[in-house]
Amino acid sequence: MIIACYMISAFCAGLAGISLKGGTGNILGVIIGVAIVRVLYNAINIIGIATTLEFAVIGMVILIGVGADEVIQIVAEKRRIASIKTEITKLDSTVKAV
Repeated sequence: MIIACYMISAFCAGLAGISLKGGTGNILGVIIGVAIVRVLYNAINIIGIATTLEFAVIGMVILIGVGADEVIQIVAEKRRIASIKTEITKLDSTVKAV
């Protein structure tokens, strides 16, 4: 049980600090990930949620985090594509003017 707790903490820290698609991240994200997991474990113990549900709650938090990362990556990609299209349009109009 204790080993599983540390493994899940490490996994969440990795998810918080490193993007699943790009592999980019920073130390601050890892620290925040570990802090969130530890606070969540403490809150579960204080509230008195059964140990069997503890992993389900942590799993839901992991799924929410992965989903949020995917949404952020998709939105960032769409913005990047829109920016590139705008630049191409500007260049195209400049070339036509010449």
